Amino acid sequence: MIKYLVTGLVAFLIYIVFSGSMTPYDLVTGVIVSAICSILLTPYIVRNESKLKQPARLAYLAYYFLKYITII
Repeated sequence: MIKYLVTGLVAFLIYIVFSGSMTPYDLVTGVIVSAICSILLTPYIVRNESKLKQPARLAYLAYYFLKYITII
């Protein structure tokens, strides 16, 4: 269950960052899209659920996201 929540949360955050808007319509659309993506893709992209709970991996995710988003 936690792997679906984490995948959905990451998908939602990416959706909000790239949409650049925080209107209620965008928030509802983001929740719906991230829930669908989480349900469909989690079995394929998450193999080991315990890796999602390691703070160092989340820090690397944030670091590389900020590093490469500023290159664009």
